[in-house]
Amino acid sequence: MDKELPISPWPEWKIVSKIGEGSFGRVYKAQRTEKGRSFYSAIKIITIPASKGELDSVRSESGDEKSVRGYFENLVEECIQEVSTMEYFRGNSHIVSVEDYKVMEYLDEIGWDIFIRMEYLTSFMEYYAGKNLTEKEVMKLGIDLCRSLEYCGQLHIIHRDIKPENIFVSRFGDFKLGDFGIARELEKTMSTLSKKGTYSYMAPEMYRGEQYDSRVDIYALGLVLYKLMNHNRLPFLNLEKQLITYRDKENALTRRMSGETPPPPVDAGEAFGSVILKACAYDAKERYQTPDKFGKHWKKSGMERQIENREFMRNRNQWRKDLFRSPCRSFSRRVQPDSWQERVS
Repeated sequence: MDKELPISPWPEWKIVSKIGEGSFGRVYKAQRTEKGRSFYSAIKIITIPASKGELDSVRSESGDEKSVRGYFENLVEECIQEVSTMEYFRGNSHIVSVEDYKVMEYLDEIGWDIFIRMEYLTSFMEYYAGKNLTEKEVMKLGIDLCRSLEYCGQLHIIHRDIKPENIFVSRFGDFKLGDFGIARELEKTMSTLSKKGTYSYMAPEMYRGEQYDSRVDIYALGLVLYKLMNHNRLPFLNLEKQLITYRDKENALTRRMSGETPPPPVDAGEAFGSVILKACAYDAKERYQTPDKFGKHWKKSGMERQIENREFMRNRNQWRKDLFRSPCRSFSRRVQPDSWQERVS
């Protein structure tokens, strides 16, 4: 299997397995051994252009080979700028750290591979698979990502592509945000049909091609929380229907982009549901204006304590049911005899 894996441009790091593949690249697990200890990183490889079809499409619209090369060179430069931006976040508790990157250009044709070495984390999609997150867990995700967006705001950076696929989990259970803007740059070469999937968490003003600001990230995060608290369904998707079709998604998107108010997420309490709906309000002026206000609202409203109380009651009721279902047991308590009492002479 090793012969099918790419060679790392860092001699000390060996690519040992493939983690996953998406629209814009492949991700691999890499290992480095030092003094008998093993260390791990994730290496993402982005290929530009992504396919021969993409190259042919640009060729059909450009007059000469020099223009084609210039088009893709510009795209590579923009991606490198986005990767360089992520280096500012190194060591941040809630943002994926980029450790290094390298660009390898093909010699025989127009093409580049961008290697991005990052800290090794669990993808949220893997962490979430087959699990029903509690309201408290979803709230923690929201608070962690609000903190990451606060830091972005200090650097005047907009993520623009918040979605479950760009969320990661550390071994300490902290949620982190990754893939800053890289996907948005690469979407420029995608077909209209392929782009439909990228609209799922997009704010209305961004969808309409209007000027936007950091509130598009608050909107996207709100939609992520909505989905996690709504049987894993975005607004206006039928909760009873087992198979969601492309047409269902198109209709739901149309309703959302027309300004229709979504129903509250069914698994969220009233307080948390109202916070989520405010975050993904159609009008940017009606949303939380900053990540700081978004995150602080939850604490001010006492929702964390409300959720803990609800979970305590739910667990207590379950414990009682389990107790009465179980066979009768006799309990005894050992009583200390009077003679054991300390005597004072």
